[in-house]
Amino acid sequence: MMVAENISASRKLAYFERTATGCVRKLLETLLRAGSATREAWLIGLTAALVCIWIDQSGIGTTFFHFVAAHPEYELDDILLGALALGVGALLFSLRRWRDLKCEIAARKRTEERLDHARGIARIGSWEYDVAANRYIWSREMYRLRGLSPDTFVPTSSAVAAFVHPDDEPQLRRFRDDLRAGVARGPIDVRITQPSGRIRLLRYEGQAIVDHDGSIRHVVGTAQDITEEELARRQLIHAQKMQEIGNLAGGIAHDFNNVLGIVVANLELLQDYTAGSTAAEELRADALAGALHGAELTHQLLAYARRQPLQAKVLDLNELIGSMSRLLARLLGENITLDLHLASDLWKVLIDPTQMEASLTNLIANARDAMTQGGEVTISTRNVHISGGDESDSPGLAPGAYVVLLVSDTGAGISPGVMDKIFDPFFTTKDQGKGSGLGLAMVRGFVEQSGGHIAAQSQSGQGTTFSIYLPRTTKHAPRLPRTRVSNRSSIEPGSLETILVVEDNPRLRYVTVKQLVHLGYRVFEASDAEAAKNVLSINRAVDMLFTDIVLPGGLDGIGLAEWAVACSPRLLCLLTSGYSEIQGREQRFMALGCRLLKKPFRQRDLARVVRETFDRSHSSQVAANTIERMPGSDARPV
Repeated sequence: MMVAENISASRKLAYFERTATGCVRKLLETLLRAGSATREAWLIGLTAALVCIWIDQSGIGTTFFHFVAAHPEYELDDILLGALALGVGALLFSLRRWRDLKCEIAARKRTEERLDHARGIARIGSWEYDVAANRYIWSREMYRLRGLSPDTFVPTSSAVAAFVHPDDEPQLRRFRDDLRAGVARGPIDVRITQPSGRIRLLRYEGQAIVDHDGSIRHVVGTAQDITEEELARRQLIHAQKMQEIGNLAGGIAHDFNNVLGIVVANLELLQDYTAGSTAAEELRADALAGALHGAELTHQLLAYARRQPLQAKVLDLNELIGSMSRLLARLLGENITLDLHLASDLWKVLIDPTQMEASLTNLIANARDAMTQGGEVTISTRNVHISGGDESDSPGLAPGAYVVLLVSDTGAGISPGVMDKIFDPFFTTKDQGKGSGLGLAMVRGFVEQSGGHIAAQSQSGQGTTFSIYLPRTTKHAPRLPRTRVSNRSSIEPGSLETILVVEDNPRLRYVTVKQLVHLGYRVFEASDAEAAKNVLSINRAVDMLFTDIVLPGGLDGIGLAEWAVACSPRLLCLLTSGYSEIQGREQRFMALGCRLLKKPFRQRDLARVVRETFDRSHSSQVAANTIERMPGSDARPV
């Protein structure tokens, strides 16, 4: 049915065309036979009719000529009037069509603007490559992605290649040549350099347009800015890697530190038995040094995995740097100058000062190793605000206020191939045996565990700058009571205070009890929280609870300490841990007000922390009793 209708329509159209041609010929012949006045009138009418045929899409002009040919009895004047009327109608019709065309053009322009706006949101530009002209046609978003202006930049192949990263230009050229040859290609990622110097990552996709003769004269495609997406992907991969290493490190650290704690404690207790033998003492000292080195490696691995126990304090970085300046200058040596540029009114940060000192020392040591012929190291601090739209060298930082610590050197610099690996664990450029490859990994782990960010900028032969961003804190440093500081280098004994040791590892519990007894304390022991509760219920004379955080059963060390303090408010608490089991429980830990002793600990560290805890309690009690005895005072002991 449809085929028959199409054939009929084609025949009708051919008939109309033949008829119109015959009518025009007849009118021309009549025009030649007519007089001049009639000839002019006929010329106007014929012109109007021809214009009508040319611009009228409804077929009225053709129908009119067909009507004239079918009715020769009409006078020529009547035909002229009909042609004039038809011309006027055709003119009105064309004006309406022109108005509709203007509206259609305006609508298409608005659609194009909305499409361009959507492309801007998605950061997708479109391009077309003219094979014959060897140049590109870009959309407005394409110019914006490249940081270029359509008024000043002509996207020829050579001009475009000048802004492509040198390592990626061959890949983009092969991509374009393959498409020109009709070879289908998947998307490619290309780094481009904007005139401002910023490097962006664009994902190119393209397709060849095959003409009817099989030739390819144009290639079309898109380019999307995926810089932020790629950064997020890398951060996710890094976070997953950190999580995997953290799980592995956390899984072994607790048991391994317990083993090292047993070894270290027994080797130190053995000192009393090797005092009369030089050879035995040397063996003991070597074994102790090896055990402590193993503990340090475990600590560095935990730092990288962000699982190390942190004891954060409100800190002024300027004060910390100032107190370390002499030590750092000695570390650098005589042929390297240390300059300090510290900002006035620097904001406070909440970090672990010991780990901050270790991180700064590590950066200074790396700077020293990069300047074998001497040079200059600059340490500077400043306050910065990071907003959501900042394009800084610290991508991924949450908006907010930060304190920035910069360590710069004038050394050999770091090559681009090495720069991507400097924070990886066990990666080092030093000679074998001169570095574990955990230094910068430990620094990064500590900074990120503290809520900050570390970045490095370097060029070969132009030195290196490490930037550490630490969140500003509005907290104030608490005023702690003064504690008695011993000037003696020997281990200070106890005063027969009573300590309850809670440790599930029997060997570590045994040696810890032995150490405390050796220091002059009375000691009870328990293997878990329930056993500790029984001891505390029976022996009210216990002065201190010394417990591991990880305990078997449903109650951990922090929960045990909370229960014990609630039952006996004057009971002192000291926690110990092989890694950061307090994460997620910081508020509970801070509320207890107790200290954390990291495993494995030396006997002198155990003696010092226990003694300082008792002395601080005694000082606080004396101060409270003094206030209570003051005339007119309403204060009561806590």
